[in-house]
Amino acid sequence: MLNLETILHDHAAAVDALELFLTEYTARTIDFRNNHLHSVSEKNLRGLGIRVIHNGRIGFNGSTDLRNIAALINRAKESALFGQHASFEFTASKTLPSVELYDAAVSDYSHEDAIALGEQVIADITREHPVMVNGSITLTTGTACLANSAGALHKQSSSRSSLFFSAVVTEDDGGFQEIYDAASSRRLNLDTAPLKNNILRQLEWSKNLYPFKTSSLPVVFVPEIMGDLLTALELGCNGNNVLKKVSPLIGRENELLLDPRISITDDPLIPFGVGSFGIDDEGTPAVKTPLITDGKLTGFIWDNQTAGLMHTRSTGNGQRGYSSPPSPAYSNLVIAEGNTSLNEILAGLDNCVLITHVIGGGQSNLIAGDFSLNIGLGFYMEKGIVKGRIKNAMLAGNVYHEFKNNLLALSQERRIHGGIITPAFIFKKMNIIAG
Repeated sequence: MLNLETILHDHAAAVDALELFLTEYTARTIDFRNNHLHSVSEKNLRGLGIRVIHNGRIGFNGSTDLRNIAALINRAKESALFGQHASFEFTASKTLPSVELYDAAVSDYSHEDAIALGEQVIADITREHPVMVNGSITLTTGTACLANSAGALHKQSSSRSSLFFSAVVTEDDGGFQEIYDAASSRRLNLDTAPLKNNILRQLEWSKNLYPFKTSSLPVVFVPEIMGDLLTALELGCNGNNVLKKVSPLIGRENELLLDPRISITDDPLIPFGVGSFGIDDEGTPAVKTPLITDGKLTGFIWDNQTAGLMHTRSTGNGQRGYSSPPSPAYSNLVIAEGNTSLNEILAGLDNCVLITHVIGGGQSNLIAGDFSLNIGLGFYMEKGIVKGRIKNAMLAGNVYHEFKNNLLALSQERRIHGGIITPAFIFKKMNIIAG
């Protein structure tokens, strides 16, 4: 690994202020296609991001070719001629939270064990259903180092294990239906049972096609697809969009935006959380940031530059890779759970549509909260009993309206999906258009 202290010592005088961000990681992927092992691959990457402040402006350069550090720093210096005016200074934090991010078992887990695990998942699914199964197991370990001319020197090592499997069903009309699930953790958490059982359950539910007609009825969004709806809130609470004056939430702090049962927090301090960190990629200590509290807007996320331009303080959400400067990004988005189990909620509904997969979440005016979704996989239910899969249906609406005026319940159970920890959302009535 490069010695960042030596680089600072040798080159800091070339600019007014210098920051170095070095990332190194190894990702091993075991890939399965059409019920068989397809490939075992390994990817290694090392990159250096260089940010400077020179004559009051920000310059940046990033590269994986680290043979001539002086030239890389000079390019960053040259880019400062056209860069933004810096609204912050590099700092060195003394007190940093301790967050567990690294599990050595991830790097120790063998290819042979991963292959056997994947083959077992395929065997368990195909034993019950004649489908084609695809999937992957990815094991990633890495290190991020930050140093700057103000005296900061930080190192964070992290790990991640990820599972993805899908079952492809050939339909009577010659089309295909894909049923999939995924899971990830910074621990070596390769418990395939929840993922496998979820796929098997939906395969069983999909056997019958329900003759669905355009209707207005309760709709259930399972945790796995809530990210498509939460995107609007993520955009609205991002300080970069506040700075650009495009967020619809500007000036609405402490206003009741959503149903009082909804509380959302950005929490980077969860041990082994997928999005967790002890310091952000600018060296700012990580903190929990309440975004929505009992339905009221209570916060935004900021990095150093956007915070400085808006005359506020960074929330420790400056994130980046080696090839781009920091920008505000979320860690773990945590949504408070409800008081009733999903099965109880479903059993109490005369009828509803439960949606497990959607298509087209980015095809609307997301910043305003609008969404238009094709239902990739949905099921018509009566009193908690699945009557069949619905096909060629879609729904549309506005997140802010649905979350404030149309929420029926939140499930007691929550699921981690990527960097989002959320219950299922059940809405009173939504118009579902049948094709």
